[in-house]
Amino acid sequence: MKTRAFAGGCKKVREKCKKGLHFAAGYGKMKKTGLREGRMKLVRWIKKHICSLAVIGATLLMLAVMLVPLFLPVDDLNGNGRSDAADLVLGARAAVAANPVYDASYVKGYPPETAGACTDVIWRAFAAAGYSLRDMVDADIAANPSAYPNVEKRDRNIDYRRVVNLHIFFSRYAEEISTDKSDPSLWQPGDIVIFRDDRHIGIISDRTNADGLPLVIHHSILAAEEADYLPGAEVTAHYRFDVNRLPRRLRIAWE
Repeated sequence: MKTRAFAGGCKKVREKCKKGLHFAAGYGKMKKTGLREGRMKLVRWIKKHICSLAVIGATLLMLAVMLVPLFLPVDDLNGNGRSDAADLVLGARAAVAANPVYDASYVKGYPPETAGACTDVIWRAFAAAGYSLRDMVDADIAANPSAYPNVEKRDRNIDYRRVVNLHIFFSRYAEEISTDKSDPSLWQPGDIVIFRDDRHIGIISDRTNADGLPLVIHHSILAAEEADYLPGAEVTAHYRFDVNRLPRRLRIAWE
């Protein structure tokens, strides 16, 4: 009796197992069918809406192209996320921080960091902003020699280190600003200032004196410094560099 009961129990277990396997197989088929149908529906939906998706994608791309520049400086040749004016200040500050001795003598190429004059602060500041001021001035003299009457023979090793040539260059391609010292707001960081009838040049700092007038970063015979130089200085001209005023042929990058 026990043997027969045990055999009957095993038979029931086998039947349940078969039913379970059949169910699992059927579920697997249903799952595969469902996945296949789902994929087919997705493909059909994509085919149906592909034009709309393409339009949406193109629109998003256009919006990105239009909006991204709003969050970036409009004048940032070297692409470091800072404006040219900010780079000019930092570059000029680094130039005088190197504590170079005053030496305006002729050299082929660029003078070493340990030596220089007032104009060397300027090209070094422009180099920090990504511009090769030497090549820019040389290219303009080559294309417009009559604009530089003092240049008898073009020499790219020295022309960019003469204040008079830089004065002419900036008068042609930078915005001329008032020289009125009574209004501190007229003097912005990165501005270029010509002093004493083309005998000196410097860059306006982002730091100010107690009266709100900015300091000047410059290299005189006395010192390479960032100092309260503006109040007592004889200002000849005041310019603000704007790359948008510069012809593309003169936007020569520093290498």
